[in-house]
Amino acid sequence: MRKGVNRAGAVLVTTLLFSCANTTASFADPTPTPSPTATSFQDAMNEYKIARENFNEAIKTRTANMRLINKNFNDAINKANSDFNAGLSQAKTPAQKFQLAATRLSAKSAAIAARDAAILALGPMPVEPVEPVAPYAAKNGMKSGKGKKK
Repeated sequence: MRKGVNRAGAVLVTTLLFSCANTTASFADPTPTPSPTATSFQDAMNEYKIARENFNEAIKTRTANMRLINKNFNDAINKANSDFNAGLSQAKTPAQKFQLAATRLSAKSAAIAARDAAILALGPMPVEPVEPVAPYAAKNGMKSGKGKKK
């Protein structure tokens, strides 16, 4: 019986010591530094409008570049197919036909590699800016206006 009491007492004392020893490290800084923000909602909205215009311009440029890349890709594929069809009408042996097919396949592979490299060179898609949130909201969380039944 005495051994059980000693173990329980030792566990209790150890638990109390560890809980008291770690309490000082768990307190946070009483005066946290505020994160930098825009001076007002209007300044944030003006910054958003500029960022939105830059985003729209970047999207237009990227779209135009993608159209050019896809046009060049389609032109290369069409040329490989037309060269294959033109050569196929004159090829007489299976070896000549096989050579034409291999040439067409390598031309298509080169077109795919060129297209992938051009898309990679464009870089990542532009990131759309986030519209700032107004610092105030409706009193009851709902908009009041026409069509609302009371």
